[in-house]
Amino acid sequence: MQTPNRRRVVLYLAALVGRERSGLLEVRWRHGNGMRRHVYRAADELPAAAAAVIEHGARTDVYVGCAPRSRRAGGLDAIARAWVLWVDCDSPQAVAALAQFTPAPSIVMRSGTGEHRHAYWTLTGTINADDATAGNRRIAYALGADVGAVTTAATILRPPDTLNFKHRPPAAVVAERLQPWRRVSSARLLGGLAEPPRPRPATRPQPRDEDDGDPLLEISPVLYVQVLTGLRRGRDGKASCPFHGADRTPSLHVYSEPAAGWYCYGC
Repeated sequence: MQTPNRRRVVLYLAALVGRERSGLLEVRWRHGNGMRRHVYRAADELPAAAAAVIEHGARTDVYVGCAPRSRRAGGLDAIARAWVLWVDCDSPQAVAALAQFTPAPSIVMRSGTGEHRHAYWTLTGTINADDATAGNRRIAYALGADVGAVTTAATILRPPDTLNFKHRPPAAVVAERLQPWRRVSSARLLGGLAEPPRPRPATRPQPRDEDDGDPLLEISPVLYVQVLTGLRRGRDGKASCPFHGADRTPSLHVYSEPAAGWYCYGC
């Protein structure tokens, strides 16, 4: 593992918040069976945030928000814009495609799981939250990477100089490339990249004759998923998916009427 270096972590965090002087950087860390969080002012608290990342990262999983928040509370609705675009390359094919991608990312992070990489492109200007999500999906689709929950503007990813505690012994999260001054416009980065197909939300099936009176069909998806997972749906309409391992970034979207149902963008 790289010797923890606060200046390196500050450089990484500064790339995420860009010139967002009034924004907030979110730091989360695993605590017991849950997560704790703290937000730091982008203008003057990045050194304190870096110190916290290093301190917590030596003993538990740590994540940071890829886009600055506009207020202390809230989820995706608290994010107005992003200064970077990113991708999670979670297969050898995606990692190989990343190495050939042009323009090359300015930041590449080895996440501690096999050869997996997180990559970031620092932008010449901001991009709004919806366009950031769409742009991340296009990059991921082009690389054959994860186009699910890790593309949303509310994504949290592992910072450098921490440990990945999914493994025994814990694996280091390493900054392989950290050159945030290599900026690119979103137009140049995304130009020519195809839009990935968007999955249709699941809808409640029409009951067959023998289903008439089935009480399960009368339960709203919001309540059904809450009972199934033991978790409430967040303000962004998502919950942790119970069907695929540790869903640390909730990817199960729960839809209310009229398109009642659910769909996991991580599965």
